[in-house]
Amino acid sequence: MTDPWLEPRLGVFALARLKDVRSAQTVLLAAGKPRFDWWAATWTAMRLENAALRPVLLAAVASTDPLSRAYGARGSARSRIRRTWTRCLPLLRDRDETVVVNARARDRAPGRGARRPAGVSRSCAHHRARCAWKR
Repeated sequence: MTDPWLEPRLGVFALARLKDVRSAQTVLLAAGKPRFDWWAATWTAMRLENAALRPVLLAAVASTDPLSRAYGARGSARSRIRRTWTRCLPLLRDRDETVVVNARARDRAPGRGARRPAGVSRSCAHHRARCAWKR
């Protein structure tokens, strides 16, 4: 059995690996709107972390596919732009556990509003968040 999506999927993954935002814009966006609702496109936009690809993430947050919602939530939650990550707030009550975990990415991302427990110094909390983020 062959996977008809293998080559397109590897192509968008390569764009993320190469950090080629300009080419990713050409592939993923048409007139500033996402070309398609596909988890691989959302993953690529999430990995590139570029404001130009924000429409892909925002569209994915409203997707019917749980994997697309999860990647859209993670990418949007890590954004420093308030209007982007506030669209993830309804996903904190999503029926899919993976989506909820990724929507909480803002709480875990180091240096981006990470919350530290009471009584823990800033440097200690940052170090723990950074180590947990790398795992």
